[in-house]
Amino acid sequence: MAVSEMAVRGSAKLAERLAAKGAAITSDDIKAAIGVPVNVDVRLLRWLTKGIPPVIEIAATVECKQENVGEVVQRIMNTAEFQGVEVFPYGIPRPDIALINFTNVPEEFGG
Repeated sequence: MAVSEMAVRGSAKLAERLAAKGAAITSDDIKAAIGVPVNVDVRLLRWLTKGIPPVIEIAATVECKQENVGEVVQRIMNTAEFQGVEVFPYGIPRPDIALINFTNVPEEFGG
C-alpha cells in the first residue's frame, strides 16, 4: 500500500471512493457504504459532494419505508464517516415512508 493511500482515512476515503462514481452513484452504492442489508429498500434521492479533489463534504438524502427507518439510521450512525442525521417521516394519516438526510460534516460546521 502506498504512503498516500495510508494517509487517506475515514470520510476522506469514503468520499473519494463514492465521488469517483460521480453522477453514476446508485442506491446500491449508498447501501454498501453504510452497510444496509440488500433486502432493505433504500432509494437514493439526492447526492452532493463539495470539493474536487479532495472531497470535503458529502450530503445525501435517502428514502425508506417506515419499518426500516431504525435500522437505516443505526447503520448511518455506526458509519464513522457520517456525523449528522435528520429524519423526516411522511404519510397521511400515519407515516409510511421517511426521508433521511445525512452528512459527514458536524452540524455546527454547516452540515
